[in-house]
Amino acid sequence: YWVKTGYVLINSTGKGTLGRALEWTKESDTHALDSHITRVHPDESVLDPTYLRFYLESNHGQKMLYAFCVAGSTGQIELSKTDLQTMPILLPPIDEQREISEAFHRVNDMMEVAQDEKSELQELKQGLMQDLLTGNRRLEVDT
Repeated sequence: YWVKTGYVLINSTGKGTLGRALEWTKESDTHALDSHITRVHPDESVLDPTYLRFYLESNHGQKMLYAFCVAGSTGQIELSKTDLQTMPILLPPIDEQREISEAFHRVNDMMEVAQDEKSELQELKQGLMQDLLTGNRRLEVDT
């Protein structure tokens, strides 16, 4: 149950959370999985782990997971590991998968920068509101 670089970890239980995925990017002999996580180690000559992660989280990937791999009743559904192994996946050539993965990484990086900038602006706004509303700072008003 140890995780290694290139493994894709998939949340395997719960309506609304089943299918959330991430690609593990570091070697570890100290991180183990519990029974609610499914570990997939794709053959990287055929299936890029990052592509698989983003595919599983896409609308199409989620529909495929729920159509082919979900077992159980409402409230506690589970991912069938056996069915996951045979689930059809849209599979472009490996070079195209890697290009798609890089594009997703670039977009994620831009989103992180935008989120950081938004957080900084929210903090600035809070501070300004505090200063203005408590009278610690005054604005010059043209009359």
